[in-house]
Amino acid sequence: MACASWFSAQLDAPAGARLEDAWRLYQISEDAKAMAIAIDESAGRRVWGIRYGYLSQDSANRGALSECESNAKRVGITADCHLLAVGNRRPPGAVRACEDGRASAGFCELMNTLVPPDPEAAEAPSA
Repeated sequence: MACASWFSAQLDAPAGARLEDAWRLYQISEDAKAMAIAIDESAGRRVWGIRYGYLSQDSANRGALSECESNAKRVGITADCHLLAVGNRRPPGAVRACEDGRASAGFCELMNTLVPPDPEAAEAPSA
């Protein structure tokens, strides 16, 4: 069995922590990191998954999504988990989903509030 990283970690906020507290912990973690979130808009509930310190970004992404899905199942949230942050950037797929209306308003608002825009994406010419 191959290991994705010589060091990988699950960053846990204390039980009952707010998303904003988990986000602060995420910001100080190492770069090969990801954060995924599921939002139950009708009930006003959210769950998340965070991974950091991975050797590959892909492994961190998969780990965050898996943790988010486990947390959602545990508390009965049926909404899908989506990457909110990849490293220190907004995931391009999430940005496109917000631009074309596929992502929920709550997800887009949260991403726009927490994750700074990618300066390179802002400078890229439009197609």
